[in-house]
Amino acid sequence: MDKTRLHSADRQEPERQVRTARDSGLRMATPHAGLFTAGRRFMFGVDRVSRSRVRCVLVDPYPTGRTGMAHLRIRSWILLALAAAVLPAPVIGQESGLTGAADGALSLEALIGRSIEAYGGEEVLARAGGMVQEGTVTSIMRQGASGRIVRLYERPIRLRVEIEYPGYESEVRILDGGRGWRNGGRVSGPMYQAMLLQAARLGLPAILIDFQASLQDLGEVERDGRRLRAVGLEFHRGLRVTAEIDPDSGRILRSEGTISGQGGRPALTFATEYADFREVDGVLVPFHEVNYAQGRRTGETRLDSVELVQEIPAGSFHPPVDPGSTPERQRVRI
Repeated sequence: MDKTRLHSADRQEPERQVRTARDSGLRMATPHAGLFTAGRRFMFGVDRVSRSRVRCVLVDPYPTGRTGMAHLRIRSWILLALAAAVLPAPVIGQESGLTGAADGALSLEALIGRSIEAYGGEEVLARAGGMVQEGTVTSIMRQGASGRIVRLYERPIRLRVEIEYPGYESEVRILDGGRGWRNGGRVSGPMYQAMLLQAARLGLPAILIDFQASLQDLGEVERDGRRLRAVGLEFHRGLRVTAEIDPDSGRILRSEGTISGQGGRPALTFATEYADFREVDGVLVPFHEVNYAQGRRTGETRLDSVELVQEIPAGSFHPPVDPGSTPERQRVRI
């Protein structure tokens, strides 16, 4: 966020220029999902000097970090490379089963509106700026082993994931806008984009409002005998996200993220199916997720608890200053 250009204006004062959020002393708060015009995203914050509530226009909310990969040797990168090399890439419009929207189907605007209402409405989603989830994760790549997972998410693009499997090294993934870390080491490329995808999933359906000016109606897709409407968006350069919505209930039953291939490598496609929907403080949350990579099941997540918070504890989205810190020392308890 440091290099993001912002325009800031108090509701009672003329619009004034602000160089960066850090230089102005502005502390960004929960994005307002209901405000989006002319391709600009609006967020609210508090000016530390005047303590007044201000509206900010986020021009480029997803900056791309520049970091080298020469020093990066992590198992997840190898798994991503193997997935690209071994697993076949799905063919858009063929394996996905996409067809045009049926006659008499809801308009895209009406479909998004129904989905937002199903999850609690714009005002409720706008207040739910932070989320803490805890549960159990099962990975086929670890011979079906089950472990504990903690996810901290703060809109628009901050994420912390902690995973612990018995007999395996703990893992901590952190995403703070244009920067990402795994176990304290900076990541970029497909690994960074995979973290972006995780954040985008947790941001559904609110990101459909944030990106409403550029949403694509991809028509209908059939899943297990049920016809869903697919809506696509470009969440970040090289990362496309598709939400498959049940037009009757408005619930998103499946999402798909496609990471563009680099250096001639094929694209990576990851999908998540959602079930066991429950209401948490007025917001609809899926407590069961099943994950796929290149069309093959990789594991599932079952949540035990979900808490909506206005603010995540300070330091949660930054790696430890001490380079010798271990993953266990990185844990932040809520």
